[in-house]
This record gives sequence, C-alpha cells and structure tokens, in this order.
Amino acid sequence: MQTVDDYIKRSFALNRENRCSSTIYGHEKNYAKYIKNKFGSTKLCNISSQDITLWQNNLQEKERLLKATIQKTRSILYTMFEDAIDDKKLLAK
Repeated sequence: MQTVDDYIKRSFALNRENRCSSTIYGHEKNYAKYIKNKFGSTKLCNISSQDITLWQNNLQEKERLLKATIQKTRSILYTMFEDAIDDKKLLAK
C-alpha cells in the first residue's frame, strides 16, 4: 500500500491539466506545509476520518488558520482519496 507522499504525486499529476498554475502552486505549498509532516509517511489505508478531523482541529486551534484555508487544504486530501478510490488503491465504504 502506498503512503500519502507516494500517492499525492500521482494525484497532483492526474489533476494538473484541470488546474491553473497558481492553484497547482498553492496545493503543493499547502501539502508541504500542513499535510506532509502529519500524514506523508502514513499508508493511505491507515488514515481514518477521525485522524483528519483531529488534524483539521489542530490547524484551527494551533496554527490559527482560517476555515477557508483549512477547507482548501483538506480538499487536497479529499481529491487524493477520491483518486485512490478511482485507481482501486482504496475501497470506498
């Protein structure tokens, strides 16, 4: 099973054609800044919705990010998981 670091590269590549360069830059920056340290080395199948909720709460409480920024950052994970399900790397429940 792939880690988030492994699969995020594929997800970014899959969606590159549908995004403008500023969106690509923003997603890559937010991944490196807010997601990589928490989930990068974690296998996709080992991340629960509770893990994501706790991470999101931490972004709001400790990082003091705006809800809109948190939603944009969380959308990176959402898209990655959707791509993994489409690639049959994960099974939808």
